[in-house]
Amino acid sequence: AAGPPYPEPVGSQLVYDDAGVLQQTTRSQAESMAQSIRDSAGVALVVYTQRLDTDEISAAETQAHADALLAQWRADMVMLADLTPDGVLGEVGLAVGEGMAEHVDAADLETIRADMAGWLQADDLDTAVVVGVSDVLIDVWNPDDEAGGTTDRPDPGPPFPEPVTD
Repeated sequence: AAGPPYPEPVGSQLVYDDAGVLQQTTRSQAESMAQSIRDSAGVALVVYTQRLDTDEISAAETQAHADALLAQWRADMVMLADLTPDGVLGEVGLAVGEGMAEHVDAADLETIRADMAGWLQADDLDTAVVVGVSDVLIDVWNPDDEAGGTTDRPDPGPPFPEPVTD
């Protein structure tokens, strides 16, 4: 059953595909990047998918679900996707707690949403999740501070291409 309330987190796991819609490679990539975020900044980004028992899914309802998971699990950030009973993507909510707020501000959240939007509109939740988690990883490694940078960090790689729409 979809939350809230949500089941208890499992050990150090950060990616939960309760809806069963993400590819294994997506789950592995997102888990690896989320673990890098936790290892480098000590903050937990949780990715969570769930199927609701309705085809009517609103952005406000999904945001409330993300906020509830953030509070229940005391996570630092949540990326939550609500899907229909048939696995059709409804909405994605992003919630930021106090621990992540020093890394991801309102402008960063808007950038993450914008970067994910094209992929979500193309019904590509897998790529949207990888892009969103990558954006958070970059924000953690590349804070906008007065010093103009941080300690050594790996090259995040090339930018993600825009989705092709017909």
